[in-house]
Amino acid sequence: MAITDNMPKEIPSTEPKISPMGSIIIPGNSILMPPISQPLQWENLQNDFELDLNQHYKKLIHLRNDNDVLKQPPLDVKYSNNENKTLVYWRVDNNEKVIIAINLDTNSHTIDLEFPDSGTWYDHINDFEISIDTNWYGGFELSPLTSYVFTSSETSIQCSIGDINQDTAINVVDIVALVNYILGGTLSDEGVCASDLNGDTVINVIDIVALVNTILSL
Repeated sequence: MAITDNMPKEIPSTEPKISPMGSIIIPGNSILMPPISQPLQWENLQNDFELDLNQHYKKLIHLRNDNDVLKQPPLDVKYSNNENKTLVYWRVDNNEKVIIAINLDTNSHTIDLEFPDSGTWYDHINDFEISIDTNWYGGFELSPLTSYVFTSSETSIQCSIGDINQDTAINVVDIVALVNYILGGTLSDEGVCASDLNGDTVINVIDIVALVNTILSL
């Protein structure tokens, strides 16, 4: 049957649609609306695995915020083994020294791990220290699917817990500073020390609650 102008035609829909990325697409229009904001899915933090993963990401964020050498070159690869899927590299300048060791294999591997200096080095990912008399640690075991981020261990930092901005007063300004840090801002070493109000070595919303309670009790 021939198509004529008198036959009914399908009218394209002009109803807005939502793309897989959450943007609003208006048919026949080049306008691409911003994505619809999604609510925070707090239920994803209901079990130990998600909580541990959340804390791991926070550690990485804080490490990068606290060590400028992680934000830019130089990067010096010291060891790599494609067969064992292991890698060691340094991020070192005149002020900061960070040593990263990675094992992407499902098996353990033992390597001789080189450091810039002798002394005590702290692994921020797995929370342990090693002490060496030379700049080598022989027979270091890389656990399966594990990373290590070492910095040189320094003397204990002195701080007044709760006094985040170190102005000798604990008030709402410290709450603002703590929130900014948790969201990715920076603090001095003393400020970071003062932020761990519950002493669990992880700075998060629990420390904010503790700080608020501290201020209310003053």
